Amino acid sequence: MRIAEGHEVIEAVFVEMDPLREGFCGVLVELVATGESYAVVETAAGTGNRLLLFRSQGPALARSLFEAELGPATVRGAGSRP
Repeated sequence: MRIAEGHEVIEAVFVEMDPLREGFCGVLVELVATGESYAVVETAAGTGNRLLLFRSQGPALARSLFEAELGPATVRGAGSRP
């Protein structure tokens, strides 16, 4: 499934990871507006593989998933154990 040509990136965050612990060097997490819908897209930095594509008609649901995807990475980055 492709994101439409006329998409607008609302917010994008690169989450750096330890390749030895996590299995890859990082993930790009994007919140995107595509016409009348919204999407959350996660892409592996090293390979370009799409890890997640979630579409929603409501911006609140897409925003909450976007923030939830960033939550555990922020905790791990602060030195907490998973």
